[in-house]
Amino acid sequence: MAIVDFHFVPIKNTANWSGFMSEIKDMGYKSEPYEDEGTLEISTRPIALSAERIWFHEKQFTIVGERYGFAPDGWGFFGIENNRDLMS
Repeated sequence: MAIVDFHFVPIKNTANWSGFMSEIKDMGYKSEPYEDEGTLEISTRPIALSAERIWFHEKQFTIVGERYGFAPDGWGFFGIENNRDLMS
């Protein structure tokens, strides 16, 4: 199990940060803007770590991000095996 963080970058000067973040929140995910770095980070809840699960999330975030002027820029994860408090 892991929480996966996906990074998105604006590809247009008119990228809509608040719109993208609002839709991600409505989907049940957390997002954190790092506008000074030009990155928006989206975090999943704990998921079983597999290529299929990562691709599932990346694909849906990419589809939403494109509507708001964003493109994917990578992902990372940290396991929660020893951090049970993160699972709630």
